[in-house]
Amino acid sequence: MGWHTSALFVRNRSIDDVVGYLPDTFGYEPSSERANGDGAWGCDSGDRLYCTERGGWAQLWDPECRFVPRLEHLIATDGPGPLKETQALAVTFSEVAFSLYDDGELIRHVAFSGRETVAAHGAPLSVEARIALPSWGPDESFLWSVIEDVTGVEGDFDQLFEVYDVVAGQE
Repeated sequence: MGWHTSALFVRNRSIDDVVGYLPDTFGYEPSSERANGDGAWGCDSGDRLYCTERGGWAQLWDPECRFVPRLEHLIATDGPGPLKETQALAVTFSEVAFSLYDDGELIRHVAFSGRETVAAHGAPLSVEARIALPSWGPDESFLWSVIEDVTGVEGDFDQLFEVYDVVAGQE
């Protein structure tokens, strides 16, 4: 697994809705920069988030994996916020895991270590049975298959993302 990033996809919500839901221990300032898919998914991010909307889904890419892996804690602490009355898909590439939420409730979660499933909740998605896994286990192709099946969003290296600077120490 070569990617170290995470992403949150939220149906029928704006980028501002999703960014506004993030913990206020940081500030999130839109920069004037844009990045393509390669920059949003695979570069050394520094303290940045990459956001875009496509096919009715807001996407927030977090290369530092600060927020997406902790989404369940965020919901427990602050409530479902913009995840209420919609669907959301959280994926973590560095740990090969995904979580699907419906109306702010977790309906499917699975995490892997190599070929082994180390955590599972809810019924498997139909896409999980259709994917032939490589000998080393689930990888970014597996996660992209899940993303495409759930959201209809395909990975497009030419797509442009808004770059947000993450600023520590905001009040």
